[in-house]
Amino acid sequence: MITATELLSKGEYLEERGDYVRARRMYEKALSIQERNLDGDSQLELVPYLYNLGLIEVALENKKEAQILLRRLLNILIEEHGEHHEDAEEIFGFLEEI
Repeated sequence: MITATELLSKGEYLEERGDYVRARRMYEKALSIQERNLDGDSQLELVPYLYNLGLIEVALENKKEAQILLRRLLNILIEEHGEHHEDAEEIFGFLEEI
């Protein structure tokens, strides 16, 4: 059975090749698997999945979906690291541009 990490890697490969629609499908599947496999209350393990899926939605000009995913990501980052963490600030920047 394919893992979330393998799907994430496959999505990154497709994204690099410019195949954003197929990359999005890989990222969606990867996120779904990772969500089901979460251990405990920490959602930090979802960060790379939300990040990649959120940015591919930006690239596909799906602004509403991108905002939902990036806000979810931002909430996780703020909860874990605080709002002044460099990763949180990067997501704030993306959200301002959408």
